Amino acid sequence: MTKVLLDTDKAAVIGAVSGATVTDAGTPASDDKVLIQDTSDSDNLKYVNVSDLPAQDISGKANIASPTFTGTVGGVTATMVGLGNVDNTSNATERAATATITNKRNTKRFSTTASTATLTVSVADYDGALVTAQAEAITIANPTGTPVIGDIIAIYLTDNGTSRGITFGSHYKAFGAALPTATTISKTMLITAQYYATNSFSVLTAELQ
Repeated sequence: MTKVLLDTDKAAVIGAVSGATVTDAGTPASDDKVLIQDTSDSDNLKYVNVSDLPAQDISGKANIASPTFTGTVGGVTATMVGLGNVDNTSNATERAATATITNKRNTKRFSTTASTATLTVSVADYDGALVTAQAEAITIANPTGTPVIGDIIAIYLTDNGTSRGITFGSHYKAFGAALPTATTISKTMLITAQYYATNSFSVLTAELQ
């Protein structure tokens, strides 16, 4: 059962049950309720079953976005303007507005694997990858997803005690130094790639330990 809060304009109260109408479409359940206000007493609010409303005006409808009833229902004469399923305008505006986040931590999303022949990072799902014991040559394939300028991918690459070859996809571009071609035995390599143009991630590398 759904309860729908309805507002009323007392100056517009007219008609009887036979004159009740519904604006917009919808198929409410028979036990859904609407809250109406007695025009003779503004403190008198009453829930009324939808089944008590004129059936011919609400049957066969797909979606009540903002129903309006005018008439006498359950002994109370009122004009009822429903909020229905309409999203609150102020909430929608607030969600769409640009906002500055202060004192909030953004926890990075990382995939983790011990070893893989091909590493593909999805920028839609992850901010980077942890490879903890690479046991074969690795290809760092072009990222998937739709990046925006400034997006950063961080890859922490550690071999398993033997240097492993590294090959990069064509979207990775060297920045400041050539792209690395192999891991350093038992060292963790940090590969940082930042998106800056179509199919282009500039790459910086550093050994952490």
